[in-house]
Amino acid sequence: MRRQSFLVETENVLNEVSRQFDFVWPSLAGIAFLQKELNNYRNNNPTASEYDCQTIFVQDQALSRISFTNIFPNKSMDDFKEEQAKALLFSLFALYEGWLLHLKNKRLINNQQYKGLQFYDSTGRHRVLISIANSRESILLKEAFYDNLSSNRRYSLNKFNNQLLCYRVFKEIRNCIIHNAGLCSTELYDNINLFSSLITVPTDLNVRQLFNISAMNIGDKINLDLFDVVGLSDIIIKMIWTIDTELSKSFISEQWFISQLISGNSKHYPRNDTIVLKKNLRKTKSFVQSLEFPKLKRWDEIYKRISDTNGRFKKQQELT
Repeated sequence: MRRQSFLVETENVLNEVSRQFDFVWPSLAGIAFLQKELNNYRNNNPTASEYDCQTIFVQDQALSRISFTNIFPNKSMDDFKEEQAKALLFSLFALYEGWLLHLKNKRLINNQQYKGLQFYDSTGRHRVLISIANSRESILLKEAFYDNLSSNRRYSLNKFNNQLLCYRVFKEIRNCIIHNAGLCSTELYDNINLFSSLITVPTDLNVRQLFNISAMNIGDKINLDLFDVVGLSDIIIKMIWTIDTELSKSFISEQWFISQLISGNSKHYPRNDTIVLKKNLRKTKSFVQSLEFPKLKRWDEIYKRISDTNGRFKKQQELT
């Protein structure tokens, strides 16, 4: 099945972000249903013990650690929503930063870009992403992939720096929850004030609705809103798509792309010969599709480039 993004790691992380998002609502619905049924059972059986509740409501032994007498009576649905929001928040940062690490390990981005793509650029233009966008272009890949990928609604090059500011606000919230007892830090305070002054309408982030990020003082307790964290997942999807799209036209990516095709099955790539080109174009087209790259244009140019690269690759092997 052909993927939509340029890199397979991008497709994987986007699917995982969506899976995390899709898991939130069914789990909350299940908790709400269980809480309602448990309350009805207790009202009808006021002397019911923990064992009685376990017997009635737990069918799977793996869930036997649920504490009906401690957790459910003392937590509201708002409490459960906040816990879900925290779990989703922590997961989103792990997914985004892990994806960037994949790019770094593949040498598609360098260490400076890896770090820079996690921080807002105070100049107002994200210089790290622009450096990727303006790096030496691959004419081959630009025609093959970039035009299609950049027309997707998730592509947000002009809003990327604003989206990264939003990312930093929630990253500081995460840091406060883990390292500052859930209290507002100086870094979070500064980021929220900057966000409030720069982001005033949904189009500033390429979203339909703004986040409900209210002003806080240093030391205030953080109340995490689940709907805001769900909105953050959409922001991170757009950031990942934008970076993936900009990489899809770089010369470094062209070298990687060609190496993937050649290493996948070199017997499909004969010497650069016009007769062989006509004979094997369909076979090469089928092979590239089998590697699940996005929809391609200019098959003839791609085939010539692959054939030429493979021919030079073989000559170098013979010389060595």
